[in-house]
Amino acid sequence: MHNVKRNIRIFLFILVMNLLLFPVNSSSLAISKICGYIVPDIDLLNSEIRSGFKIKIVGTNASTNSDSNGYFEITDFQSTSGMAYTLEITKDGYLKREIKDIEINSSIFLGSGATPIYMWAGDIAVKGAQDNSININDVIQMAISFNSTKGSINYNTSCDFDLDGAINIKDVVTISRHFNMTGDKYGSIEIKVLEDERPPAPDNLKYSWCTGTTVALDWVSLGNNISVYEVYINDKLVCTTTNKSIVCTGLESDSDNTIYVKAVNEKGTRSLSSNILNIKAPEDDYGNTIETATPIECEKEIIGGFQGSGDVDYFKLIPQNSGTFILKKYIGTLYSCKIVDSNNNELSYSGDYEYNLVSGNVYYVIIKNILNADDYGFIIRQKSTKPDLIFDEVKYNLDMVGVPVTFNVHVRNIGDAISKGSFRVSFDIDGDAGVIWADCKNDIKVGETVSLNITAGKNGETTWTPQTVGVHNVIIHIDSDNQIDEVIESNNFHSYTIHIDDYPNRIETAKEIKIGEELKGSLGNNMDKDYFYFEPEKSGFYRIQLPGTKFTNVYLLDAGMNQVYKTTINYNSERKRLGCYVEGNLEANRKYFIEIEPANAKDFVFENYTLSIFEVQ
Repeated sequence: MHNVKRNIRIFLFILVMNLLLFPVNSSSLAISKICGYIVPDIDLLNSEIRSGFKIKIVGTNASTNSDSNGYFEITDFQSTSGMAYTLEITKDGYLKREIKDIEINSSIFLGSGATPIYMWAGDIAVKGAQDNSININDVIQMAISFNSTKGSINYNTSCDFDLDGAINIKDVVTISRHFNMTGDKYGSIEIKVLEDERPPAPDNLKYSWCTGTTVALDWVSLGNNISVYEVYINDKLVCTTTNKSIVCTGLESDSDNTIYVKAVNEKGTRSLSSNILNIKAPEDDYGNTIETATPIECEKEIIGGFQGSGDVDYFKLIPQNSGTFILKKYIGTLYSCKIVDSNNNELSYSGDYEYNLVSGNVYYVIIKNILNADDYGFIIRQKSTKPDLIFDEVKYNLDMVGVPVTFNVHVRNIGDAISKGSFRVSFDIDGDAGVIWADCKNDIKVGETVSLNITAGKNGETTWTPQTVGVHNVIIHIDSDNQIDEVIESNNFHSYTIHIDDYPNRIETAKEIKIGEELKGSLGNNMDKDYFYFEPEKSGFYRIQLPGTKFTNVYLLDAGMNQVYKTTINYNSERKRLGCYVEGNLEANRKYFIEIEPANAKDFVFENYTLSIFEVQ
């Protein structure tokens, strides 16, 4: 053992001396940046299509995703001189591309805006895996999803290459372009060495005010030839500017947010991040003064909520074009809205909130709660010659399991022209597409709302019959066949949930239960109630009980809804609840009602129960 310890000491001494006399050649390691542009071989103008490609250096932890311009950047990569690396590019629905034998001795740029890295669409995952080939398997997946739309059961995002919400002939043409191609058929890529250094990071980033969604930022620039600054909120690029200050949206209200800025020089090289701001955004989503107005754009829907009676939200608008603009409400009505100029003078309007706005001028939109409204939604857009159909309301008889549900849907035209021609409103229920539908064959005037009853459905049904108790998901598609050319095509669906009960929740429709009978049921939420009634054939001492319930109580009522006897809670020796019951003397041939409801609405948890009535001898 003594010799072992002695040898270890000698070994450590030799190791230290070698490190001192012959240090590791640090020049064999390089800190580099790898960047470039990726573009799918379809719809080059759609920024959503360009984003989301994953780029990674095989055999390392270095990776990133492309942004809305198709640009990617792996920074601070520590490469080994003389080693060849492989760059792998992947995305659902696209053929994997590998760029091999790359020596990364300095910062490099792959492709360019003129000759980017093209990616071929068509390799669709089967059971979660792609086979690195565009072949018959992908055609089969396309056939399964063909003619489906977003929200329907057969819709597959990976097959919707142009992301227009529908899988159609355009997607079939896309997959045919490179049929039978494999990943090794991609061509070569030009690689350029970046000679320019990274620009210095912005400094002294700070904010002057913020709301639940918006923040006012400014910073100091330490570099020259900066072409643009990028603002990141919670690691997501939210906006760019050529100035050293900006008011931008992207905060998560009532949450902690991180913010930083990067500088980009004329060569497209990004700096490191500025100092990081940590901001706890308030609950109120938008600013309450002109000074804290949230910037908005035309043609973009704005959804907000009021924090109480009299709450006011301000928005800042700078139109890019002059002309007639329309302020359209599409969510809520119990609030006022107006537009003022930069001097706080209210603008006059004609018709249905039609304003004449001038390009480049600053305007403020003021939304005020007047009658305890909760949510609001509006859009400002230039006047058009098209209709715009939106969901307004749906009515249905909320009943019990096994009982057919009838629907009536209201559709409103908030566009600028009459909606002419027929269209279909279809219902998807629990993932089953087109269960029932209604056809509208009438013209709809501007501002008019039409009421449509269900006229047809699968197997000739005009109603939907729920087979299970609980929550069911419903999606309503307006103009599901896209027959009407509208101002906005993306606001034609509405999703919501309905709860189907097992027993009546009104005393007027109470279900009969016999003495000695046992019924099983459940309460699905803290507002749910179940009602039953019974009539004893003879007078006697009876017990109505719910054994084992922790969150549900039973009550005995007379025809006047008065409690007949108090409810007793059962506990064990450790004061844990074991259920509840009501008992007492009841009269023959008298009608009694049983009410099942949550014991405490605040603490209620979904619970099954077993109800029974019996005479106590």
